[in-house]
Amino acid sequence: MKIAPIRYAIGAFVFIAVAIGIAVNAGGGTLSGFGIADIVALCPLGSLEIMLASKTFVPIAAVSLVVAVVLVFIFGKAFCSWICPASFVRELKDSLGRKKFLRAKETSDRGVEASEPAGECELRASRDACRSDGKRFPLDSRHAVLLAALASATVFGFPVFCLVCPIGLVFGTVVLLYQFFAGIGQVSLSLVVFPVVLVIELVVMRSWCSRFCPLGALLSLLSLSNKTLRPKVKSSACLRESGAACNRCAQMCPEGLDPHTEAGMNECSKCGKCKDICPAAAITFSRLFKLIQDDDVSSVEQRRKP
Repeated sequence: MKIAPIRYAIGAFVFIAVAIGIAVNAGGGTLSGFGIADIVALCPLGSLEIMLASKTFVPIAAVSLVVAVVLVFIFGKAFCSWICPASFVRELKDSLGRKKFLRAKETSDRGVEASEPAGECELRASRDACRSDGKRFPLDSRHAVLLAALASATVFGFPVFCLVCPIGLVFGTVVLLYQFFAGIGQVSLSLVVFPVVLVIELVVMRSWCSRFCPLGALLSLLSLSNKTLRPKVKSSACLRESGAACNRCAQMCPEGLDPHTEAGMNECSKCGKCKDICPAAAITFSRLFKLIQDDDVSSVEQRRKP
C-alpha cells in the first residue's frame, strides 16, 4: 500500500471539515487560526505575529505555539505535505509539469525512458535546495520572507502576512464561493482578488513552498530537533547499494532530499514519495507505517520469486 492515498484522504478530510466549519460559522478564531467554541488552534507563525503585533504576551497564542513546537518535534514538517492546501495545489501543478517534461524528453530522444520519473530537481534545476554535491544551505529566501513577516507585524501592529497567506486565501475563497452560491451576503471584490492572488503566488511566482513560504521556513527551523519519521534506506534491499543506477527516491523528493544521507532532513515533509517510488521497497519511515511497509516488502518478494 502506498502512502499517497492515505495522505490525500487525510488532507481532503481536514480541508472539507475546516471549510464547512468556516462557511457555516461553526468555528471561531482569528486571521491566524480556526477553532471550535473556546478552542482555537493558531498557526505558529500567526501566533508569533499576534504577539509581536500587540507587543504583549497573548496566552492563547503562546499555548498554540508550544503545541505546534511539540507536534513539529514529533512529526517534523508533516503539515506541509499532509495538511497544507497550498502543497496539494503545488503537487497538481508539478504533476502536470512532470508529464509535459517526460513527453519533451521522450520526443527529444535522449535515451531516457518515458517511465522514468522527473523529480523536482530536474524540473527546478536552479533551485538552491537541489544541489548535485549534496550540500544544502541552512538558510534561504524563505527565511528572509519569515523575517519580513515578523518585522511587518511588529511595525504595522497586525499580522500582515496573514492577509496574503495562501492557506488563509484558499479557505477565504471557499467561504466567498459558499456565500455567493448560497445567496448569503453581498458579492464583494474579494471574490476576484483572493483567487487572483492565489494564482500569482502558487502558479505565476512558482516554487512558493521552496522559495517564499515563511511558515515552511519556521517549520524547517523547528524541525531541526525532529528525529522521528525520517526515511531510512535498507542497504540490503536498495538497488543503488548493489551497483544499479537507481536514483528515483531523490528525483521524486519535493524538497530535493536524498534519503541515503542525513543532509537537510529537517526539510523532510514526510510525504512518502521516496518510499512509494522505490522499486525495491527499501525505504521505511518508522513503526507508524510498519504495516504498510511490510505489505510492500511482501509484494516485492513475491514478484522476485520465479
